Amino acid sequence: LGYATLTDMQLGKTVEDIYQEINKDKPDIIAISATFGQHDVLEKVVFLIQSIKNYDPLIVFGGSLSTLNCQRLVTSYPNSIVG
Repeated sequence: LGYATLTDMQLGKTVEDIYQEINKDKPDIIAISATFGQHDVLEKVVFLIQSIKNYDPLIVFGGSLSTLNCQRLVTSYPNSIVG
């Protein structure tokens, strides 16, 4: 059993807001959807997640950008999958 939350930058959240929520809740699985033009934001969010000490969640990447960069993502972030 578990629970899920949704955070969306299109609704006014910033990368820092997302980082703070993840750092507070430390979910087991984090899903990130990114489309074209968002690779810099995607990498910044993942960098911040990886900076949290003693925390290694499964990261699930989705969206058109993630599909296009599938090999790069799973190579760069071994504890991840692309959906």
